[in-house]
Amino acid sequence: MPHDYEKESRSLIQEALQEPLVRIPAPLKPAYYAHQKQLTLKYLLQVNLFAQLAYASYTLADIVVLNDILTLLILTKISYTLLIVMVTIWMYHSYRNLPVFDLLLPTSIIGASAIWFFNLNQSESASVLIYQYASLVFIVLANLCIQIRFWPSLITSGLITLVIYLGVYFNTHADPYQIFLFSLIYLPVLTFSLYISWNSTLKSRIVFLQYTLNEYNRQAFENMAHTDSLTGLNNRRCFEYLAQQLVQQTDPD
Repeated sequence: MPHDYEKESRSLIQEALQEPLVRIPAPLKPAYYAHQKQLTLKYLLQVNLFAQLAYASYTLADIVVLNDILTLLILTKISYTLLIVMVTIWMYHSYRNLPVFDLLLPTSIIGASAIWFFNLNQSESASVLIYQYASLVFIVLANLCIQIRFWPSLITSGLITLVIYLGVYFNTHADPYQIFLFSLIYLPVLTFSLYISWNSTLKSRIVFLQYTLNEYNRQAFENMAHTDSLTGLNNRRCFEYLAQQLVQQTDPD
C-alpha cells in the first residue's frame, strides 16, 4: 500500500508540474499548507506588522497635507492600526490558519484604504487631488505578501480597487478627466502587483511539488539500495545500516 500511494503521488506531482497553473493535487494540499506554514508564517507576521507601521507612518504626511482634519486623522488611522496589529498578533499565536493569515494584510488594506479616502474627502486641502495618487501603495502592499493562493488575491484586489475608485470618484466630484488620468497610472500598478502575487504563489507551488517529488525519489532509491530485488526482503546493506544505528544508540560516548 505505501508503495502504491507513493507511486500515485509521484504521478500526480509530475502531472501538476506539467500544467501551466501548477495546481496542488487535492491529496497533497494538507501537506502543502503544513510545508508553507513552516516556511512563511513568521514572514507573514513580519510583513503584516511592517505594513501596519508603514500605514501609521503615513499619518505624518497626512498631517502636513490634511492639516485641517488632524483630530479625525489621528482617531481613525491610529485606532485602526492598533486594532489590526492586535488581530495580527492574536492570529499568529492562537489562530494559525495559514490560508486565512495569508489574506490578513490584503483584507485589512480594504478597511485602511476606505478610512484613508474617507479622511481625504473630509479635507479642504488644495493638495487633495494630487495626494490621492498615494493610494497606489495600497494595492502593491496587498499583493506583495500573498504566498499561498492566487485566486483570493484577485478578490481582495478587486475590493481594494472598488474602494479606491469610489474614493477617487467622490474626491474628484465625479470628474471624468481626473478619473481617467488616475486610471492611466493606477491600472498598470494593479497589473504589476497582481503579477507579483501570481509569481510568488506559482513559485511556492513549484518548490513544494519539486521538493516532495525529490523526497519520494530519494526514499525509492534508499529502498532499492536496502532491498533484494528478487525476494523483496532486506539485504545485507540494510542489516549493516541497522546494526550501525543500534551501535550508535547504545554507545555511551
